[in-house]
Amino acid sequence: MGRYCWMCGRERPNEQFSGRRRKRCVCRNCRRLPRAERERRAAMRDIDGFIEQRNISAKNIARLEALCGAEDEQVRWLAGLVLQVARVVPRRRKRVGYLLRHHRELLEQLVEVGLLLSLPLEEDREGEMDAEAEGDEAWPVEGGPSFSSEGDALSLGSSPPSDVPF
Repeated sequence: MGRYCWMCGRERPNEQFSGRRRKRCVCRNCRRLPRAERERRAAMRDIDGFIEQRNISAKNIARLEALCGAEDEQVRWLAGLVLQVARVVPRRRKRVGYLLRHHRELLEQLVEVGLLLSLPLEEDREGEMDAEAEGDEAWPVEGGPSFSSEGDALSLGSSPPSDVPF
């Protein structure tokens, strides 16, 4: 059973690690990388973790401000983006909804960069709600189940294929 290298994200055998520094296990291959690359990877990992945290604290904001002065342009830009989010909505609860209503351009940048998954916009949700209200047109697959006009009985649009072995 080996150890986990936080830098490359792989489980490596014990022989790939030195006997010291067990607090932050880094394999020998990652330790051989230049210092700038190691610092860049650590900064990217921190930035990604701040978005997932429940609360972006004052210490996290200080770290983001320090990362805004980093040498790498990508790290500076991402740290500035997450710093804007931290100043607007530091708590994760209802963060996306607030950004969607009040700071849509900031949310779109987060989705574009990949820090957040793509989310349906308000116009898309309104269209889905209208389609659900119409009934049969809401089913995305043609020939899928639909409600009949007599009561609420479910009727299948097509029969199962006959070549199924069971």
